[in-house]
Amino acid sequence: MSEAEAAALRGRLEAFEQRTGGPLKGDMHHKSHLLFAWLAELVRRRSILDAVEDLHGPELLCWTTNFFIKEAGDPAFVSWHQDRAYWGLSKPDVVTAWVAFTAETEANGAMEYVPQSHKLDQIPHRDTFAKHNLLTRGQEVTVEVDHSRRRVITLRPGEMSLHPPPRWGRVGVGVMRAKPTNRFGGVQQLGGKPL
Repeated sequence: MSEAEAAALRGRLEAFEQRTGGPLKGDMHHKSHLLFAWLAELVRRRSILDAVEDLHGPELLCWTTNFFIKEAGDPAFVSWHQDRAYWGLSKPDVVTAWVAFTAETEANGAMEYVPQSHKLDQIPHRDTFAKHNLLTRGQEVTVEVDHSRRRVITLRPGEMSLHPPPRWGRVGVGVMRAKPTNRFGGVQQLGGKPL
């Protein structure tokens, strides 16, 4: 997507925030494609679908979307974690399409990862409920992270990166896509319809 298109989407988000008196709060960060028609259109964007289909084939559903917003000067952060640790899915047939609405740089808190960590088994986590952690429970790995191996994903507005679980990440805006046969909370999904 072009930088202008990303700026237009950011503008729609900011216009909503102005109308409602401030930044998105609480649950409005999660499954946001159900709240905003313009975000529902984004998750159906052909360029995103094509990239995810290359990994998982054409049978997909949008399991969730999440805004991870860090305003300038905000102490917010995302701890080192593996997404799969707290998603509650039966198998890791999921990919996150991280779409940048703004420039993501090391200076403004771009996502970090440890190369090859997606090949690791599930690592133990703990819930910290840290005040400024953008994760709902402040989930973090209980192992020492070798910061010398970390890499930063820099993106221009409109660019996207894909992340299969497990991954260790820090900051982001993501569209999670899953195979429609994945189980969540004991409910079988097939073709997007509950059985």
